[in-house]
Amino acid sequence: MRSVVSQHQHAVVIGLSGELDAHTTGRLRSLLAEQLLAGPGNLVLDLAQLSFIDSAGLAALISADKGTRRAGMRLVLAAPGSSVRKVLGLTGIDAVLTIVDSVEQALDLLAPPP
Repeated sequence: MRSVVSQHQHAVVIGLSGELDAHTTGRLRSLLAEQLLAGPGNLVLDLAQLSFIDSAGLAALISADKGTRRAGMRLVLAAPGSSVRKVLGLTGIDAVLTIVDSVEQALDLLAPPP
């Protein structure tokens, strides 16, 4: 798994690519912990380039959601590809986490009301 972090006005966007599995979730957990410690702000995980996710990856996403909520922040998953979206649906995680079709939709969702 590779990651790219970018700061936006209302959120930090973390783009993930490759595979999120038992071998790579530690890196994601560390990255998310760093972002939570950096201060208040919402998180968007851009999953457009993520090709695979297993149960360890799903657990990391659930943990990330819980951590952001405890910190008074929100987590939004953006643009999962068809194989990742299928896993999210089959496991029911799509009913628990906020998932949108694009990073732009995620940023709009996280923007404060006018």
